[in-house]
Amino acid sequence: MERCPDGMKGECFYQKEKPPAMPPDTPTKRIESPEDKRKTVNYVAGGKLETQLALVNLGCIAVHVMGSRASTAPKPDWVCFDCTQNPASSPTLHAPACSSKKRSTF
Repeated sequence: MERCPDGMKGECFYQKEKPPAMPPDTPTKRIESPEDKRKTVNYVAGGKLETQLALVNLGCIAVHVMGSRASTAPKPDWVCFDCTQNPASSPTLHAPACSSKKRSTF
């Protein structure tokens, strides 16, 4: 998660570990650290309203999601295309990504 306690114009920092100020029932996923196999990180892994509100209260402006479900983390098993961009900025990518209506599996 990207935390900006003083707003977007203030200093921001990235945090992987679930902050202690989160509600005690916040869903998390424990993942082995890629840098040090002896350490684990408790990632916030939930979309409950209380979780989202707690993240906002901690100055979390951008929540960067993993490309995997909790059951398959940290191995990516899904992808999301942002189709809100201007098609003229990248026409070769926009049309195929945003015209597809069926779900693909890998």
